[in-house]
Amino acid sequence: MNNYIQITSEIQAKQEIRKQLGRLRCPLCQCQHYVKKLPEGRYFCSSCRHKFNLKALLGFKSCRLTYVQLLRIIHGFASRKTLQATQDIARVSYPTARLAFSRLRALLPDKQGQLAGDIITDVM
Repeated sequence: MNNYIQITSEIQAKQEIRKQLGRLRCPLCQCQHYVKKLPEGRYFCSSCRHKFNLKALLGFKSCRLTYVQLLRIIHGFASRKTLQATQDIARVSYPTARLAFSRLRALLPDKQGQLAGDIITDVM
């Protein structure tokens, strides 16, 4: 479902986040082979015995935002919406939206690996 504004229940939001993440990795040991779902909606890594939830995988481990709000904030960040527009869509305060954007920016890889300099090509 690409229209994340229409998602209103926590169950739908969790399912959409789970679908977008693909195969889950343990945030502690990065193992993906032994991750199991526990009955209370958390996940368990059999390799390191770490319990975690979807928010920990998204970088919002101790965040009080609901999954619907998180999904809308991530959608706003990914679609390059302004902070004000994302705040209105997710129905959160400005400081909360700003903190969420900074957390998402921290998860992005550094731009150090990009190519730089002159490129020489042969013309045919």
